[in-house]
Amino acid sequence: MWTPEILPASGPKYVALAHAIAEAARSGTLLPGTRLPPRRALAARLGMNLSTVSKAYDLAAEMGIVAGEVGRGTFVRMLSVPERMPWPQSGGVDALDMSSNFPFPSASNDELRLAFETLGSLPYSADLLRYHPNSAHPSHLAGGAAWVRNLGVETAPERLLITSGAIHGVFVSLLAVARPGDLVLLEELTSPAIIGACRALGLRIGAVPLDAGGLRPDVLEAMVKRERPRALVVVPNLQNPTLATMPVERRRQIVEIARRFGFILIEDDVYGPLLRQPDRPAPLAAMAPERTCFCTSLSKSVAPGLRIGYLLMPASLRADALNAIRVSTWMTSPLLGQIAANWILDGTAGRLCERQRAMTGRRQDIARQILGEFDIVTHDAALHLLLRLPEPWRSEQFSAHMQQQGVAVLPSSEMSADPGGRQNVVRLSLCTIDSETALQSALTVCRTVLRGG
Repeated sequence: MWTPEILPASGPKYVALAHAIAEAARSGTLLPGTRLPPRRALAARLGMNLSTVSKAYDLAAEMGIVAGEVGRGTFVRMLSVPERMPWPQSGGVDALDMSSNFPFPSASNDELRLAFETLGSLPYSADLLRYHPNSAHPSHLAGGAAWVRNLGVETAPERLLITSGAIHGVFVSLLAVARPGDLVLLEELTSPAIIGACRALGLRIGAVPLDAGGLRPDVLEAMVKRERPRALVVVPNLQNPTLATMPVERRRQIVEIARRFGFILIEDDVYGPLLRQPDRPAPLAAMAPERTCFCTSLSKSVAPGLRIGYLLMPASLRADALNAIRVSTWMTSPLLGQIAANWILDGTAGRLCERQRAMTGRRQDIARQILGEFDIVTHDAALHLLLRLPEPWRSEQFSAHMQQQGVAVLPSSEMSADPGGRQNVVRLSLCTIDSETALQSALTVCRTVLRGG
């Protein structure tokens, strides 16, 4: 049980205890979503009256440090947006960034030209610059339904919601499904954005181990029996960062566990479009539509600036998800929604996605040629590779040393759902760097550092 360190104070004891709670939350000793000890138990541990501890908890709530829920306890709130989001490194033309998992940008501005052509060919419509009270224009939903059906999930357009990318879909799903203090399970290594979304919403996080096939159902079942989570967030295709694509049978096992224990699946399929049809197993949402929130987008596969995603929710959660969209952004841009729908329906999105696959395949080849002597995990359709570091390197140490050489990589600490995780890996994103020559330079620096030990 957490025991606060209470400094001597001339004022009331309850004020000193409230300040100790606040300091523990600010320092990270108490993470967002942590449940404080029961008032009676803490009073006994500290030798205080129950009324003193109760007044301290109430004061901490007034300070915005904690939030209480009847019948569940008192939980630490998020005090600020977590600084977990990697972004391309600045520093001029010599800075080489492999920390941010962005798709390859077009050097010839093809996407921008196509966007202007699409907008120029539309009949004049003021609808594209108006609010849409029902989340999106019907024609935009029709394009989204075609995109989702191509990923293996049958749906009617009116069932879809449009989001500002897949991570916004995950955020909306969490906001609709969970409340502060609820436990949400994540893959032990996952996107920093998913970890950040959970932290920002004050959710407790549990980390489920991974193997070569993705999330392990045997450990998941044991955790669910013990801890009763509200939801599980899973990236089944080209998992970030391990690149595992979960086999069909394992997906069925996870669905069966979710049904038996009654938790929600949040399926982030942002990388699914990069896989060709024969290599892409059926989504969880196709197996269990009644308890799966299915999130995808065009951002990783078509154009990074086209912040349009599609969210398919169980019917029982759709109203909550629509409200979550309104709270977080009100609506996505109709202009972008129109471009996305047109590109999907006229085949432009498919062609750009195929170009992205060709780019990633070529860059993965370059990476294998330069780093093939080391323990790397690659995939021709992936935007990144995973490097398992040799002894004596440690992830944070290697990342700091690479930064000194002018190359940014993402250490495992930024991707770990378990604060005590000890995975000794780094993620190298291959498509953020514009030219293949510059990519070769960055990878060669990595090889030199590894060989140097």
